[in-house]
Amino acid sequence: MYALARQWDRAKDAPWRGAVERGLAPVAIGLIFAGGWALGREILDNPWEYAILALSTFVLARWNVNPLKLMVAVGTLALGAGILLGG
Repeated sequence: MYALARQWDRAKDAPWRGAVERGLAPVAIGLIFAGGWALGREILDNPWEYAILALSTFVLARWNVNPLKLMVAVGTLALGAGILLGG
């Protein structure tokens, strides 16, 4: 990994480096989506959990929110919903 990072740093002005970075962006997005999908299939059981997921995704996409604060808020919301709805 160190050797690869070193070579990558040496090639910072190479024309192919930008193409590789632009090509890896969709791969990274796809891997993030696939991981979320796999976790969601196993974890999400109730409609209110899907609603919380949609709301948190919208908030992250729309506003510049600290993800840690959002996770605490969503966890609190999910805990409250679970207690109130008996889930």
